[in-house]
Amino acid sequence: MFYFKFTRPVFLVAVLSSYVLSATLAEEPQPPAQVAPVIAEGLVTPETEVDLASPSEGLFMEVVVKEGAFLEKGAPIARLNNEEVEIQLRLAELQSRQSDQDYESTKRLFEQNAASRDDMNRAMLMAKRAAAECDLLKIRLRDRTITSPVAGYVIRILKDPGESVQRLEKVAEIVSLQRKSIIVYLDAASFGKLRQGMKAEIDSSISGLADLSGAVEIIDPILDAGGTSYRIKILVEDPQNLLSAGTRVPVKILPQ
Repeated sequence: MFYFKFTRPVFLVAVLSSYVLSATLAEEPQPPAQVAPVIAEGLVTPETEVDLASPSEGLFMEVVVKEGAFLEKGAPIARLNNEEVEIQLRLAELQSRQSDQDYESTKRLFEQNAASRDDMNRAMLMAKRAAAECDLLKIRLRDRTITSPVAGYVIRILKDPGESVQRLEKVAEIVSLQRKSIIVYLDAASFGKLRQGMKAEIDSSISGLADLSGAVEIIDPILDAGGTSYRIKILVEDPQNLLSAGTRVPVKILPQ
């Protein structure tokens, strides 16, 4: 009896401690399962391809660049005939200066009680209208020079000097190669496991591309019609133009 009086509490404490420890361990969060890298092959495409349209109609007077040339953003490509618009702008600027002088004269008369407020408001309106006409003609004159909207290479010039062009007619093709998109179609088994911003590496076995990497930019939210694959787009900075557009390269996507 003496033995059971002192050992039973010890036994109960040991059992309870073991139960509490097991429950505590069971409630501890488990680390998330690691997602294996996804290896696939993708098609290299330029990030930006531009079908450049003429903002105005007219005659091609001068083509400034040749096909294959590299252009900075805003660099001229071609110029349309602009003599008529230049003359209209000079006349409008003369009218604007005259309207400004009329407004200042009317304002002084109003301050001397020699003109009404309506007279001053009309003069001010005429001055603003003349200034707006100048601004409009400056835009029209600017549109007579066709410029590149991006930094890139001129692939094609579709008009020759002397040919007419209509407003919004395609006149050139430009491609930017400083950044590349890699289009990859992945098996449906990995659907939902990738996220935007995940790192993607170009296979280092390709000569000269060991240091190139990018990030997942776009993930299609649905599978294709057959339910077997989906598309992602990887964006890669490529200032040295190491990736050739139109080629296929192996990539490794590293889930975070």
